[in-house]
Amino acid sequence: MNLETGRDAYYKAADAVNQQVRQLALAGIAVVWLLAGGLQSSKINLNDTLLAAGICLISALALDLLHFVFKTATFAIWVRVKEVEKRGNDKGKNVDKEDIGDAPDFILPTLWVLFYLKVAAIGAAYGLIFSDMISRIHVS
Repeated sequence: MNLETGRDAYYKAADAVNQQVRQLALAGIAVVWLLAGGLQSSKINLNDTLLAAGICLISALALDLLHFVFKTATFAIWVRVKEVEKRGNDKGKNVDKEDIGDAPDFILPTLWVLFYLKVAAIGAAYGLIFSDMISRIHVS
């Protein structure tokens, strides 16, 4: 496998994980609502476990948004700075194919931290949801 094929594979996998995080977070919020009695009565009873799961789910969505806002903003600024540098005084010069080097050192680690935090938040939320569901099973 060459480097380009490897990058393409992990870009596609990361994109799929990002999409799944969003879907699982929204589905998890619905499950928490149902387990808290959302359909049974006008009163919702969030126990500590379901409340923690809900917080994890909302945190995952917030981290997802932060991940993409950070990525968009930092790459937009960095690429624009490089574009201006490459153009110099020639405002009409096309520099689209110019090499701009690697992204600054702080960008990629920050993106990976946000990525793994949102995945961990989803994992924790579903662990809590399953824990609550298991605690409801009563064998007589």
